[in-house]
Amino acid sequence: MSDTVFKLIPENPSYVPDQESRAQAKEYLATLFPEAEKIVDQVRDKIDFIDPGTNLETITCPECLSLLGKDWWQLAMSRAYKDHFANLTISTPCCGATLSLNDLLYHWPAGFARYSLEVRNPGKEVDDRVNALEDTLGTMLKKIWAHY
Repeated sequence: MSDTVFKLIPENPSYVPDQESRAQAKEYLATLFPEAEKIVDQVRDKIDFIDPGTNLETITCPECLSLLGKDWWQLAMSRAYKDHFANLTISTPCCGATLSLNDLLYHWPAGFARYSLEVRNPGKEVDDRVNALEDTLGTMLKKIWAHY
């Protein structure tokens, strides 16, 4: 059986909200997704790649909009992983832009984070009420739909 996981991560990869805000956010998600199999609030010791699973189709340079090859991206990821993603700075092969792996345009969305909220098999589509979590958590959020 396959799983769909709706993930929310801060736009800043190193940001971790305080425990009270995280608990409020998790409670709020439980009211939005009462049919969800599981809601997980996770704080990692180090920054990690938060993937969309099999939904990842393409990766694009945000500067020149060129498609980036998966081989190049995997090499860039391997280099960044050596320092546990503490330094996400890369130079793109297409236009030589210096930017963050987190700034690349992932289709479907993906990102890097120490903190995430995950709704496993949410049972319904997400609506704009999820945006209220940005105030609760004190940060802008990326929305990631993963399929495994």
